Amino acid sequence: MDEIQSMLENAPKYLILEGKVYQLSISFAQNSDRAFNRGLVDFRVEGINPLIPSDKWRTLLGVSEELYADYPSFGIQIPLIWLLFRFLCHHVRTNSIQVLKGSGGQVLMTESFKAYLGSVDADDQADEMLWAVLSSWVRALPEKSVELDSLFVSTDIKLETLTRSINSLKFQDQIEEASENTYNVKPSIFSLYQTKSTSISLDRKSNRYYQDISIQADEPFCFVIMPFRENEFQQSIYFEVIKPFIENEFRISCYRVDEDDLPDRI
Repeated sequence: MDEIQSMLENAPKYLILEGKVYQLSISFAQNSDRAFNRGLVDFRVEGINPLIPSDKWRTLLGVSEELYADYPSFGIQIPLIWLLFRFLCHHVRTNSIQVLKGSGGQVLMTESFKAYLGSVDADDQADEMLWAVLSSWVRALPEKSVELDSLFVSTDIKLETLTRSINSLKFQDQIEEASENTYNVKPSIFSLYQTKSTSISLDRKSNRYYQDISIQADEPFCFVIMPFRENEFQQSIYFEVIKPFIENEFRISCYRVDEDDLPDRI
């Protein structure tokens, strides 16, 4: 339990998207049925937009027991909980958080975790992504300091490259270090970002980076397409027959688009 408590204490407190920030809370899902059945370390995570409290979501967030046990032997300095939250951020940003839920929800595994170490190592691209994240931060929470872990999980920048970009902004007097790995962001960062000719946006609808990748489920799940208004179709058939049958008989998650917790048009 000491290791679990350490993960909880080191968990990032925010996810930063373009135009909004989610404040995070996390707890250990000690009695999760899927953790017992599938050999997982499971957490319950809630994200709330502090400016719009009705903008919130909840999900289970899991890592395989194999990865949890073996991760220290890989010699990676990045905390596993950071990779788990970057995995979460990807699904929040792409509006696919539903695939994390349920008995068959996707989890971080030994075969997949390296994808979340970061793919951006070019300084110019990293600078642009960091400007976008910090501009979103200063618009949402101008009086608050931002921590390195929140910046890491909210981007796809390699840690060493992210550190260089942070140091560059410190040199430009756009941010200042309040304490170790904690930064005060100056409002001028927004003007700096606006003057840059950047092709990278963190918004999932206009982000060329996220549109160009393919999303493939690590585990099977069932996506149901059907009417979800009672006057068009008796909804109890889905909730009391279809969904329980699929999840109980086939041990996979069953999802319908109106079950999405994220605020967005269907």
